[in-house]
Order: sequence, then structure tokens, then C-alpha cells
Amino acid sequence: MNMSERRDIGKDVDARPGSVPAPLCRPAYEHGRLYLGNGSGSCVACLMGFAVLGESCLSGARIVRDGRDGGEKGAYGIVIERTRGTEVGGVLCEVCKGFMGKMQEWLVRVMGCKMLSMKIILANPRGFCAGVNMAIETVDEALKIVGTPLYVYHEIVHNRHVVESFKKQGVVFVDSIEEVPNDSTVIFSAHGVSPEVRGAAKARNCTMIDATCPLVTKVHMEAIRYAKQGYKLLLVGHAGHDEVVGTVGEAPDAFSIVESPEDVEKLPFSEEEQGQLVYLTQTTLSMDDANVIIDAIKRRYPGIKQPPSEDICYATTNRQLAVRALAEESDLVLVVGSKNSSNSVRLTEISENAGTRAYLVDDVSEIDHVWFNGVESVLITAGASAPEHLVEEIVKELIEKYEGLVDESHIVEEDVHFNLPRSLRVLQESCGKGNGNNGCGCG
Repeated sequence: MNMSERRDIGKDVDARPGSVPAPLCRPAYEHGRLYLGNGSGSCVACLMGFAVLGESCLSGARIVRDGRDGGEKGAYGIVIERTRGTEVGGVLCEVCKGFMGKMQEWLVRVMGCKMLSMKIILANPRGFCAGVNMAIETVDEALKIVGTPLYVYHEIVHNRHVVESFKKQGVVFVDSIEEVPNDSTVIFSAHGVSPEVRGAAKARNCTMIDATCPLVTKVHMEAIRYAKQGYKLLLVGHAGHDEVVGTVGEAPDAFSIVESPEDVEKLPFSEEEQGQLVYLTQTTLSMDDANVIIDAIKRRYPGIKQPPSEDICYATTNRQLAVRALAEESDLVLVVGSKNSSNSVRLTEISENAGTRAYLVDDVSEIDHVWFNGVESVLITAGASAPEHLVEEIVKELIEKYEGLVDESHIVEEDVHFNLPRSLRVLQESCGKGNGNNGCGCG
């Protein structure tokens, strides 16, 4: 094939002002090769996009300097060796999108390649659980009734975006009740608090609104009951986590925190004491990790008492089941959540344990597109405290950059709802909101 016979598939593209940016990137087929380039070498985004495509999907990709296309010496281009039957997935820049249809048709018809879009698998369930929904709604309603400043003890949920949004509305997050002025309103976070914290708030004559997740409250009640019966309690969880601190605070002298199988071997209790031992678990643990530790506890203390029902919450369990079921069919997993979200971190660990790379991101700004080299399918999930709009922004980004196709995968259906805290409902009624008014605006 000589130069005059070269097939130019870019010449019919509309390059008028307002259509596609100039200079137009013009792909061509010559001597069994795909040649991509422009007249001046300024189409950097296009060259980079096809360099990634070539390196990840085809052999022989290389960037060349060649003046043949456009007649200007030294212009940049990319040569990709012809490879029939190869599945090609790549990113087209804004320039290349102007002739995407022609490019795809040409690759399939002439080169025998198959163009692929990235598959975006959305795990269901994902994101907010009933406890988080309740906690966030509690702060929203309290703002309407009490106004600002409104105080919240610890982050209401472990998500940076949720916390920052409330801060902008005048909510003040504190790590000590001593930071709350006397006679103020304070909300306890979804992770629960100890009796000591409640006592300190009462001493300051604070109006207390308890947004503790009911499933965390369940563990607190178990701790109180077993401690009163004289049991020694083993709490499987992460020392220092807000939930663990609150649970241990119910009976500080009765608890031993167990974070690993190695911790089990260090427990001071003898075999004769096992009848007075009981274990509880943090609600946001990985089921896999928790079971490894619980198995170690049972091996050492076969007679240990276990709680009447599972402590790990339904939402944590369901999100983990979804990742476990879908990770193996994905090349990459993105978990939307903050670094201090225990259940979000656990989702990345479960994916890694299944053999699939996983990254925890707060939002779309934390994505590194190097992660997607050679990736044909990505699974997206979100921790129980991550807002859905953060997932939507990431999906939008992947659709635009990778021609992504979305697949909603439903593993477990959820329909759990928790009522607002009784203390908040009483406050609503006292301000007239419960009678259909818009709130009294007191506070």
C-alpha cells in the first residue's frame, strides 16, 4: 500500500468552529498499522489516551515522531501494531469523540478488533443504612427546632462530607462535653456514648438528643445485663473507636477488648472461669475478621457464652455480602467512604481478600486514573455513612472518561427504618411541630 492508497478515516469529520476542537486528530490505517496523529503535535490528550489503550490492550504500541500526517515535520503520532481479534478498551479525548463512530466502525471492520466500554457494576445495597439515615435526619430536624449553634458529641457519622455539610449550617462538633456551654442542646452521635458522657451533659443542664443507632444500643443493653449478672465481657472490636469507647463505658471494669487472635492468647482468664465469660462484637466489623477472632476465643474458652443474636449489624453484613459476591467478577473495586469509617475500610479488605484490588475514596477528586489501566469492569460500593451523591459523581466521571455502561446488581434487598429519637419527638411536640406547624424556632 503506497501513500496515495492510505485509508484516511478522519477526513469526513466536521471540524468547523463549535464542533470538535482543532487541530483534528486523524487516525489512519497503513501497512497493517493504526496511525494516530495530528498536524502539529498539540493533541496531547488524544495521544496519551491511545498510548494507554495500546500499552494495556495491544502489543507493539509506541509513540513516534512522524511528519507524514499533515505534512509538518516532527509531528507526534502513535503506531499500534495490527492485532486481529484483540479486545480493545480505551479512552477517547474530546477531540477523538468527534469521530468515535467512524473509529469504532473502522477498528471492527478493518482491524478485526472489538471495542469495549467499561462495565460499571453498582453494588446493592450500598451507602446509608437505617441508623445513619436516622442520625442525619435527627440533626436536620434539630436544626429546624433549636437553630444554631447546635452541638454534636463526636462526628454524627463517620463521613467527611456529611460532617462538613453540617458545619456549614452552624453545627458544632465536639470531642468533650466540657466544650458544650451550659443549657445548650447536644446530640449524641450514631456510635453511642458512655454513661459518663450522659452524666456530664446532665450536669451542664444540657438538652440531650440521643441519635445512637438502635443496633448499637442493643449491644449496650447486652453489656449492662451481662455485667450485672457478674460476667466478664470480651469485646471484639477496635480499641479507640467511638462505638467501642461508648460500649466499654457501660461497665469499664468488666470489659477486655480483643482486636486479634493474638489478643485471645493474652487474656488472663483461666479455663475454670470460662463459664463466666461472654463475648460481644462491635457492630461495624468485617464478618471475616470477627469470625477469625471469635473462633480463637471459642477454641480457648469452649464454654464461653455468646450473645443471643448477631451483634454485627444487618447493613454491615449486607454490604460485605454484596462485595464478596461481586468482587470476583470485577477488575477493580472502589469503596466510597471516609478513612475513619470502620465499615468502609472493611469493604476494601474484603475485596482484597477476594483477590480484587480495592481503593477507598472520599469522593471523585481522590480517584487516580492510573488505577484503570487495563480495567474492563469496576465495582462501586459505598460504606454505610457515605451519601449517594458521591457515588453518582464517580459514576458520571467513569461514564464520561471510559464510555462506561452501568449495571445495577442487587444482592440483598433492605427495607429497614428507624424512628427518630424519642427525645427529639418530644421536643418537636413541645414546639408545636407535631401539630402540623413549621416548628417554633426556639433555641
